[in-house]
Amino acid sequence: MTIKKRLRMICLIFSIMPLMIVYWLGKNAGLAGNSAFEHAIALGLMSSILLGLFSSGVVRYWFLGKQLEKIKEFCLAVKDGSYNVFLSVPNESSDVDDENEMVELMRNMNWMAHHIKLNEESLQSQKDELEKAYVEQLLVQKQLENRTSQLTEVLHKVRNLLDHAGQGFVSFGQELKVADEYSAECVMIFNKEIAGEDIAKLLYSEDQKQEEFVTKVLKKIFTVEDDYLRETYFTLLPSEIVVDRTYIKIDYKFISHCSEGSQKEIMLILTDVTKERKMEEQIQKEKEILSMVVKVITQYDDFSDAVQGYTTFCYDELPSIIKSDCSISEKLSTIFRIIHTWKGTFGQLNMQHIVKELHDLEATLAKLREEKVTNAATFMELIDSYSSERMASWLIYDVNILKSILGEKFLGQHKMVSIEKAKLDDLIGKIQQWPASPQKEEIGLGLASLTYRPFKELLEAYPDYTVSLAKRYEKAVYPFVVTGGDVLVNPEIYHDVTQTFIHLFRNAVAHGLETIEERLQAEKEEVGTISCDVQTTAENILVVVKDDGCGIDGEHMKKIAVDKGILNKETAFSLSDKEAIKLIFADGFSSASCADEISGRGVGLYAVRKEIEKLGGEIEVSSEPGRGTAFRLVLPLVNNI
Repeated sequence: MTIKKRLRMICLIFSIMPLMIVYWLGKNAGLAGNSAFEHAIALGLMSSILLGLFSSGVVRYWFLGKQLEKIKEFCLAVKDGSYNVFLSVPNESSDVDDENEMVELMRNMNWMAHHIKLNEESLQSQKDELEKAYVEQLLVQKQLENRTSQLTEVLHKVRNLLDHAGQGFVSFGQELKVADEYSAECVMIFNKEIAGEDIAKLLYSEDQKQEEFVTKVLKKIFTVEDDYLRETYFTLLPSEIVVDRTYIKIDYKFISHCSEGSQKEIMLILTDVTKERKMEEQIQKEKEILSMVVKVITQYDDFSDAVQGYTTFCYDELPSIIKSDCSISEKLSTIFRIIHTWKGTFGQLNMQHIVKELHDLEATLAKLREEKVTNAATFMELIDSYSSERMASWLIYDVNILKSILGEKFLGQHKMVSIEKAKLDDLIGKIQQWPASPQKEEIGLGLASLTYRPFKELLEAYPDYTVSLAKRYEKAVYPFVVTGGDVLVNPEIYHDVTQTFIHLFRNAVAHGLETIEERLQAEKEEVGTISCDVQTTAENILVVVKDDGCGIDGEHMKKIAVDKGILNKETAFSLSDKEAIKLIFADGFSSASCADEISGRGVGLYAVRKEIEKLGGEIEVSSEPGRGTAFRLVLPLVNNI
């Protein structure tokens, strides 16, 4: 309802209401039936209606006048966004409380328009700033897009380069999980996608102990802050692994992201070095073959004796031992001791194939001895698996290699020497059937001297072997020669015992000499000394093998004897140090923690003692801890010239 209609309604009500009051009063006064009174009331009613209808315009004009039109125009202008309009306010009264409400409304509307204008200017300024910022943002966004495109292109080139670098690049964080990004070569190496894989398990999927060790070291690397200590831990990690018969070289790079707080990563650079390793293996194999060839050429007599002796062992001696009435344990010990000596003999000649096979057989025999096998069926099962033909084939393999290099003619010439020697032995035998006479003695000794050799020649291979062996143990020893021993002897008598001397020189290197670092710490010269001196008397040959190593600790020998069950604790610790040192000659005694192809079976010195005793000789040992050890061997001088 408009204000105009409302004013008309109010004016009608207020103009009619007095007339109705007059009519009510007249009616109560008894004038209800008076016609003059009713005509007067009717005339007043008409006048009131006309007055009410027309007075509303007067009232409206009086109260509002043109103000409503101005307000309407003002509102339309503001609606159209024009805030510069202004309502002129009439100054009807100086008293604010007596001021017309319309005037107050107009003042408020002017104030509102003014503030809207101010806010519009502020908003416009902010709008301009936002538009400017938006334009700048668009420029920056465009630059970022261009830069991102460039970086993506560079990243693609780098990724393409890494994928074709022939190396695997993989990284992982402190959780030891492979990151999602890695080069394509990694898939080729491990034959699968490796994202999220545990790095230690990935490198050692079939070796749980190594996997656990690598995990511990990697966790240490991530937690340690000292760079030097971190590099030390890196040296404990594997530098090379084998994955599906592929040799993989590993380089480690520690990465610390400074911009990302404490985030750390390790990058592995994986390189397939299979070709290099196979080439190295081939070169090493060729070196070993050439070394064997040189040894055979320079020590052909020893080689020839070894071939003949080993062949005899395989086809004659071994079956005799098996068929003998000895107990199973005695047979095992005898075969074990002989195999150990043959391994040393062929090792001296660098015949790698037969040495490896003999080492494996020796390990099998050692296991049976440890288990104290007495069952004949088990023993025969072993003998059946290592037949004479099989054992002889190990030697034939190395001999065939020698034939392929030296030719049949070379070996054949030496075989002829062996035949001539047999003829010579036959001739000597016939002469020995002659009646006794000075002539018989002279001729017999003359013929025998053709086959006799200086005793020192039976030991001439050991000095070079000892120096070479020291290098394998990363130890240093001065070159030396056998002194003395020019007496001529029958080599067949002393062959077996001198073959066992290899254990003396081997033990001097493996157990006697210290490493260079240990010698320096002990204030010794870093290069060790080993010597072999031979002296003769009218009845004996005296051999002394000495070293200036760490010596033998008697207390330690007692403890080993107890640990290996050779002696009980009470008996062992009742021995003097001199008596305890002699325990090294016991069967199965060794101070090595594990056996390799060189030493550690605990049978070497036992074999030396047994062979010396066969000839009726004896062996003694003296040692001073920290100063060295000396072995004194006394052999009877038999059939010398």
